[in-house]
Amino acid sequence: MRFIRSLLRFTADDHGVGSIWMLCLLPLFLVLAGLGMDGTAAFRTRDMLQSTADSSALAGALALPTAGAATATQETNAATSARTYSQANMSVAGFGNVLNINATSNGDIQFGNWNGTTFTSPAGVGQSENAIEVTVRTATANSNAYPTSFLALIGKTSWDIAATAIAINGVPKPVCVYAKHSLDTRGSPSVNLHGCTIAVNGSMDCKGHALGADFAISTAPKPNGSPDCGTTNLYSQPSVPADPYAALASNIPANPCGATAASFPQEGPSLPASNKWSGSKSSSDMVSPICGDLQLTGNVTITNDATLVIENGNFDTGNFSITTNSGASLTIIFTGPTVAGFSPGHSIIGSSSGSLNIAAPSSGPWQQMVVYQDPGITCSPLPCSSTSVIEGGQGANSGPVWNMSGVVYLPNAAFDISGLVSPASSAPNACFTLVVYDLHINGGGQILAEPACTNAPTILVPISRLVQ
Repeated sequence: MRFIRSLLRFTADDHGVGSIWMLCLLPLFLVLAGLGMDGTAAFRTRDMLQSTADSSALAGALALPTAGAATATQETNAATSARTYSQANMSVAGFGNVLNINATSNGDIQFGNWNGTTFTSPAGVGQSENAIEVTVRTATANSNAYPTSFLALIGKTSWDIAATAIAINGVPKPVCVYAKHSLDTRGSPSVNLHGCTIAVNGSMDCKGHALGADFAISTAPKPNGSPDCGTTNLYSQPSVPADPYAALASNIPANPCGATAASFPQEGPSLPASNKWSGSKSSSDMVSPICGDLQLTGNVTITNDATLVIENGNFDTGNFSITTNSGASLTIIFTGPTVAGFSPGHSIIGSSSGSLNIAAPSSGPWQQMVVYQDPGITCSPLPCSSTSVIEGGQGANSGPVWNMSGVVYLPNAAFDISGLVSPASSAPNACFTLVVYDLHINGGGQILAEPACTNAPTILVPISRLVQ
């Protein structure tokens, strides 16, 4: 009887039943935990791979032709750019070679044609080899399969993850803001460069707000913590286009003023009457260059197409405005010889009460050039204080309001913008292209969106875009 009672107690005792269930369900819990933890990490890696594939394809596409077959050199350059971007986005130390070292032969890099809907590799007869397909992986094939944590406990030690992107080399875009050394913004909530391409041969740092440009291209890496300057951004580019405007200096007339400091009178009691302007002016008043500073003593109207050359002097608008009549144009040129011990300015100065309401010529050697600083005016180190420009703000030294249409060429200058820069509303073919050494845009600085000046010698940059 004792045995029977013990057996009955045993069958009625439910202590430890939960442990049995837990032992049975443990593999399922590990699978669910593994899927949650490892799956989340895998999806994050997949996003990183897609971003890497996108940037690698965009960089590679820039080396391809927009028409015709790619040369072996172009394909090599495209593959090199794609690999550089893949390693910049996902380092070899951290992820291994996400772009296979034999990518051009194993199919992870393919060249071909994009016809608007379909990628064909190789390109067919008569088709342009305008596209590149890039596949990046953390996979066994690349010896960098993504390792799992929880799933490894049930035998799944790694995952193969891949991402692919296709990009084409599109039609080159005209540049409307070109900085030869750096671009730096501080806030800039009002800047609107929609429809514009920015090119910077150096660092491009848009602190606080993006500039709204369609494309932004820089030879430097992206600064940490700053937003992108444009909608499509290309950093660490091997180069930006060459300056096409420097050659226009050959059109500057010879210096008739002399070679001593006294040849270039500066503002003050000794400034001659010929260097003080007001009223109506025409090209006949500008046959010879102005030697030294030019000062406005009243509002000035330009009545026909004219070219104003200022030798070793500033153009001081003061509290006044200079305006081109309808159908008239003006190009302002700053130049001058180097004189030992003499440091003249070569810039536009004035107060916020003054303004430049001028349009550039539509033809001739200075076509669509509104302000031109001689690139021969240089210094060490750059930028030159004598050529630098301040635009915006308030007060006597804030600079006049710029309401201009044309190319503003300041190749060795720092340009600080705190106010509004916009093309003249009266100009029939309004455009604005800015070339500077360093560009600084402060919180209230604003550049209105306008097309680049396509009738002038134009800076063009090739633009690649993702298609798949």
